[in-house]
Amino acid sequence: DRVVELALKHYGMHAAQTVDTWRDLVEKNRDLPELEKLELVNTFFNHSVDFEQDAVVWGARDYWATPLETLGRGQGDCEDYAIAKMKLLEAAGVARGDMFLVIAKDLVRRADHALLVVRNGDRLMVLDNNTDRIVDAASIRDYRPVMSYSAGKAWLHGYATQPAEVQPAPIRIAALSS
Repeated sequence: DRVVELALKHYGMHAAQTVDTWRDLVEKNRDLPELEKLELVNTFFNHSVDFEQDAVVWGARDYWATPLETLGRGQGDCEDYAIAKMKLLEAAGVARGDMFLVIAKDLVRRADHALLVVRNGDRLMVLDNNTDRIVDAASIRDYRPVMSYSAGKAWLHGYATQPAEVQPAPIRIAALSS
């Protein structure tokens, strides 16, 4: 198969085997209840990929890798996990419109973070590379969403803030002379 061949050619035998495992995972678990699919995919990627910054893996400040690149290298950062999970879940039958790649501010670590949020019935479930647990988004307090992407659309999240006290700057009027 073409994807396995590409993985083997560009990343070696381990990558080809991981891609093959990914394919088997999709085929064997298509009929699982969706929440079980989410748990399976989240755990699979969290254990198949080692976290590493883009600067180390790709030599770039920010690089959004394809799932094949992430699995091939066996390394990625948070958005690489989220993108790969999204593609595997799509292949397993989860609707693209029910998945959201969310860029958030991690309020504890004071850093940007990416995660996958999936609509499951009337709940939004969070798949995070920091934990194998699937968490209801309503219970999350450590992340503040900044931007979300889903099925070719994007949303910018805004937050009400207390306006800062603004002191007007002095106005200087130049004298006109004739």
